[in-house]
Amino acid sequence: MSAHLFDSLAIGPVTVPNRIAVAPMCQYSSHDGCADPDWHTQHLMTLAMSGAGLVMVEATAVERLGRISHGCLGLWDDATQASLARVMASARRVALPGTRFGIQLGHAGRKGSARRPWEDGRPLSAAEDPWTTVSASAEPFADGWHTPQALDDAGLERVKGAFVQAAQRAVALGFEVLELHAAHGYLLHQFASPLANRRTDRYGGSLENRLRFPLEVARAVKAAVPAHVAVGARITGSDWHSEGVFA
Repeated sequence: MSAHLFDSLAIGPVTVPNRIAVAPMCQYSSHDGCADPDWHTQHLMTLAMSGAGLVMVEATAVERLGRISHGCLGLWDDATQASLARVMASARRVALPGTRFGIQLGHAGRKGSARRPWEDGRPLSAAEDPWTTVSASAEPFADGWHTPQALDDAGLERVKGAFVQAAQRAVALGFEVLELHAAHGYLLHQFASPLANRRTDRYGGSLENRLRFPLEVARAVKAAVPAHVAVGARITGSDWHSEGVFA
């Protein structure tokens, strides 16, 4: 097995020089979605020099309401794009030959409007500039959490459009691998899991219906980016519950 660690690998249309990948790691150090010029620059320059064949940028919110916390990275407007462009230019200047860069695009849904992990990760209080969260259904993540708004048809289209626009911005920044975050209890997973999705329309009930919106997002993103960009997803294989996602 280890003999192939340094062999190249094709990920769809993208070939990486080895099979070492840096996972997307949330830094919680952004400012209204904008990458911090000091922290993110040193962070991604270090990873670019690591020798990993693929470096994935942390979970990046596709809209402001899609952040987990006030410190989450975003890619929803010109300001957030420009801040990440500066960081990536520095990372590419020092990257080892052949290094490929990807980005994870996501939406926190009902797990958003929370404090950073080292601040206890609990929901923001009224004094901490909280925002209204959204989800498949008006079901809080846990006791004491904000009750999200169930996305209506207009909301679904807005979120889908936000994923598409963020993907297009990512391509403009030179990212070659896009990963849709459909795991860990975030919005796309909230639609897939019957623990969060209590809808009675075409987006709820059967597994086929629950997967409808995540698949619509994936197809829309795939159609909106060039063929040379790899599009994939992080998924949750089990909710570890008898009534979970694939029960």
